[in-house]
Amino acid sequence: MLAHRQSLVLLLAIASSLAACERMPAVDPQAEAQAIRSIDSTAAQLVASKDLVGITNLYAEDAIFMPPNSPQAATPAEISAVWAGYLQANPSLSLELTKTEVSQAGDLAYSTGAYRMSMDGPTGARIEDEGKYVVAWKKVDGQWKIAADIFNSNLPLAPADTTAAPRS
Repeated sequence: MLAHRQSLVLLLAIASSLAACERMPAVDPQAEAQAIRSIDSTAAQLVASKDLVGITNLYAEDAIFMPPNSPQAATPAEISAVWAGYLQANPSLSLELTKTEVSQAGDLAYSTGAYRMSMDGPTGARIEDEGKYVVAWKKVDGQWKIAADIFNSNLPLAPADTTAAPRS
């Protein structure tokens, strides 16, 4: 009788596991990765058209943006303000996505890539930069949104200004 009861419990456990598997939607990682690549391509177009609303709408409400040499932006208003500053500098941006990985559940992903960017500097001269980036993505209401965005330059820091007057 004990063996029969154990067999029944095992059978019920297997049946409930199979039922749970059936409820999970099938995820096509390649299709999800392609959706992210498309958004990545759209991001560069939004920068070119200086579409601040479109750019900030790429980010989740709780996203974090970590640009180099700046404090992190952790609210939609802060992210928008950082991008508004970039857009005022007449930027040119190209992105080369090199890798996208999607979770088995299809709700999280990350992408890595390289960028080339130029913008007007404080003196009006163009500043050229190139570097790499990592973006963490999450699904929000069925759409991919940026959860975390960080990039940094491959170029060395500019040398310190040695023409400044010495400190007394």
